[in-house]
Amino acid sequence: MINRQQILTNHSPKVAAIDYKAPLTVGNSAIAFTVDPTGVQTFADAYAANGVPLCTLSNWGWNATTHYTLADLTFAKYTTGITGREVTYPTEIPAGEEAIYAGLRESPHRLNLIQVRFLSQGQPIEPEQIKVIEQRLNLATGEIFSEFEYAGHKISVKTFVGQEDAIGVQVTGGAHLQLELRFPYSSPKMDASDWTRPEQHQSKFNVDAASKQVTVQRHLDTLDYQVGVTGTNMQVTTTAEHAITLAITSDEASELLINFNTANADFATQEIANQQGWQKFWQTVGFFEVENQELQRRIVLSQYLLQAQCAGVEPPQETGLTVNSWSGKFHLEMTLWHEAWLALYNQTDTLAPLLAWYHNALPAARKNAQSNGYQGARWMKQIGPDLVDSPSPISPLIIWQQPHVIVLLEMLYQAKPSHDFLKEHWILVKESTDFMLSFLAEQDGKYHLESPLFPSQERFGPNDVLDPTFELEYWHYGLQLAVEWAQRLDEPVDWATYADQLANSDESQPTYVPVKGASEINNDHPSHVGIYGLVPTRMDKQKVAKTLETVMANWDRASLWGWDYPMLAMVASRLGDYDAALDILLLDEAKNSFLVNGHNYQNAGLPLYLPGNGALLLAMARIATDFPARVTTENVKTINF
Repeated sequence: MINRQQILTNHSPKVAAIDYKAPLTVGNSAIAFTVDPTGVQTFADAYAANGVPLCTLSNWGWNATTHYTLADLTFAKYTTGITGREVTYPTEIPAGEEAIYAGLRESPHRLNLIQVRFLSQGQPIEPEQIKVIEQRLNLATGEIFSEFEYAGHKISVKTFVGQEDAIGVQVTGGAHLQLELRFPYSSPKMDASDWTRPEQHQSKFNVDAASKQVTVQRHLDTLDYQVGVTGTNMQVTTTAEHAITLAITSDEASELLINFNTANADFATQEIANQQGWQKFWQTVGFFEVENQELQRRIVLSQYLLQAQCAGVEPPQETGLTVNSWSGKFHLEMTLWHEAWLALYNQTDTLAPLLAWYHNALPAARKNAQSNGYQGARWMKQIGPDLVDSPSPISPLIIWQQPHVIVLLEMLYQAKPSHDFLKEHWILVKESTDFMLSFLAEQDGKYHLESPLFPSQERFGPNDVLDPTFELEYWHYGLQLAVEWAQRLDEPVDWATYADQLANSDESQPTYVPVKGASEINNDHPSHVGIYGLVPTRMDKQKVAKTLETVMANWDRASLWGWDYPMLAMVASRLGDYDAALDILLLDEAKNSFLVNGHNYQNAGLPLYLPGNGALLLAMARIATDFPARVTTENVKTINF
C-alpha cells in the first residue's frame, strides 16, 4: 500500500523567501485565493508588477463591460479549399470596428472579487519589511501556514477556502496590525482588477457592531454579489468607498471569515469542511508512487492544483482560478488536458458535472455551425459564460476541440458503463458528429479536412491547409467512438462510411508532417506525432518512431508548450520505450519547469499553464497502462484507447 500521507508531507511546498513567480493558492474549484508569504495578499502590487498577480477568482464572478453582439462585427470572408464555398469568421479587425472587436474579445471577463492585505498603523506593509519567512502549503488539508516577523513581532497565519465559497484567515500575534479588505472594478487583464475607476462600481457596507459582522453588497455592470465578513478579536475601524479595515485586537488566534453569497457561514464549520473535502480527495484519487522524487512532486502538486482550480462545473481557463488569461475565458481546445485525468484517477463524479455545461452550450454550438451552413454543433474555442465566440485571428478557425466531448463521454462510460448514461448524453455525440460529417469535403472518394482552418500547430493556416495530421487522426478516432455509441443504442445512423473513407495522413515523406503537402516547420506544437500517443491512430509505428526521433533532434524546444512534453512522452510510451518517456517528461527546458508551487511556468505573459499539469497526469496514466510492472499505482484506471 502506498503511504500517501508521507508522500504528501514530503512534497508539500515550503517557501522561505518572496518568490513573485510562485505564490501559493487555496481553492475548491469554485473559488480560489492566491496569497503571498503573509498568508494574504499584502504585497499584491509588487506581485502584479514582478510576477503573478494575487487574485481571488471564481467560476461565477464575471462582469461584462460592453454589450456588443457578433452581429455588430463584420466577418472576414474565406473560400473553402475543396468545395469552393464562401464562409465567414470573426478573425479580422475591420476599420472602424476596433471597439466592437475588442469588446467581444475581452468582455465578459473574470473579476478579482476581493483583495485582503495587512496594514500597519493604517499603511501598507512593504515586502522588504518582513523577515524570517516560513510558509508551507499542507497538501493533505488544503491549508497554507505562514510565519514571518514584522517590526520584531512573530506573526502566524492560517489560510484556507471552505467547501462553500468562503475564505478563512486565522492570525496569531497580530494585535498591532489591521486587515484591509479592498474591492476593485473588473479588468480583462491578468490581475482582473482596475483600481482607477471607483465610480464604475458600488460597495455598500452594513456594519453590525453587536455581532461584529459586516455585509458588503457589490454591484458592477452585470454582476451583483454579496460578501459577508465575520471576525473574532477584530474591530471595524474605517470604511472607505471600496474598502473596510479591521483592527486585530488580540495576539491570540483571531479568525476572519469572508463568505460570498452564502448565509450563516462560520469559521469552524468551513475549516472542517475544507479538511474533510481534501481528506476524501486524497483517500480516493488515483495515486502514483515513483522513484524519481521530482516526478513524484510534479504529480501530487498537479493533482492538488487541478482539484483546487479546475474540477468545477464549467470548462476552465488555461490559468484556472489564479489569474486571467485571455480575459478569463474558457479555452475549449484545452478541456481534454485539464479534465481527462479525472476519469482515469477515480474521480468520475467530479468530471461528470461538466457535461451539463456542454448540454447548456449546445444551442450556441448549433448556432455557430449554422452560421456557415454546417449541421450539428460546432464547439467554439474561446468563449465566456455568455457562450459567444470570441473574435480572434486564430481561435474561430481551430477544429481540434471538436471530438473532446465525445472522448470525455467515452472515458466516463468506460469507467461506469450504463445504458442510461448513453441515452442521456447521446445528443452531445450526435450533434458533435453531425457537424464533423458536414464539415468534411469529399474528393477522389475520400473525405478531407479543408481550409480555412488553423491546425493545432498554428504555424500553418488558415488558407490552403489540407488534412492536418493531428486533426485527421483525432477526428477519425472521434468518429469511431460515435459509431460505437450509435451501435450501443441501435441508432439508425450511417457514420461508419465517413470514418472508413476519411483521408489518411500524408505518407509521401519519410516522416509524418503536420499538414498534407507541406514541409515540417520545427517549432510550436509537434502534434503531428503527438497524436499517436493520445489516441489510437492509423499511423505506422516505425514511421512514428522515426518522426519522434526527428522531432527530438531538430525541434526548437523553446517553442514547445507545457502540454507538448507529456504528449511526446505518451508517444514514447506507446512505442514501448519507458525510459524515453520518463526522460521526455523531465526534460530540462524552460516551459517544462514546475515551480515550487507546482505550476507549469511558460513565460511572463503566461506564468502558469494548467494544461501542462493535466497533460502530465494523463501521460502518467498512459505510462502506467503500457508498463504496469514498472509503475506503482492505486486507483489509476487503465487507458482503453
